[in-house]
Amino acid sequence: MAGLGNHRHPISIRNPEAQRFFDRGFALVFAFNHEEAVRSFQRAAELDPAAAMPHWGIAWALGPNYNLDVDEPRARQAHAAMARALALSAGGPANERAYIEAQAIRFPDTAAPDRAALARQYAAAMEEVSRR
Repeated sequence: MAGLGNHRHPISIRNPEAQRFFDRGFALVFAFNHEEAVRSFQRAAELDPAAAMPHWGIAWALGPNYNLDVDEPRARQAHAAMARALALSAGGPANERAYIEAQAIRFPDTAAPDRAALARQYAAAMEEVSRR
């Protein structure tokens, strides 16, 4: 995809093409094309099934953003992606586990969660990640 810039967010991934799709997903979220970002992160996950961060990316792209709040179907998809990310991140790099654990807060497996409270908890967790 031309015109997205050259953003790079290195992750522990074995397949260079999967890294490219992960980076593309990142750029697409920044470009507010969340649906295409989900597809890019999904492709990264397909290319490296052992990588945790593409699943984090899927949830990030599905989650609330400036233009769209999260609805229940997307929240369920995001929760499933985060469950997979958590499982795959065990024993992985500390920085990736920190991102994953923080974002997992946003997508609990509960009916009708208080999304405003979850957003505040996520913000506090990400402040700690940023501090570290």
